[in-house]
Amino acid sequence: PGSGLTTTLYAALREVDTAELNVLTMEDPVERQLEGIDQIEVDPAAGVTASSDPCLRSRCRRLGRARRRRDDA
Repeated sequence: PGSGLTTTLYAALREVDTAELNVLTMEDPVERQLEGIDQIEVDPAAGVTASSDPCLRSRCRRLGRARRRRDDA
């Protein structure tokens, strides 16, 4: 089992007033659809800069980054 990071992050995102704040997540992979949240599945091989482009083109005002899961963990 994991550490609960995704569950905790999703719980926090559900508390955001998406009518007031545009929220976008970049995930690998998107694990669960969240209402009112723009979720983008990214390719880690593309690199951080390419993965950040959708956020930079959107009205995104905040960007959070969680650590990436390791396959060998």
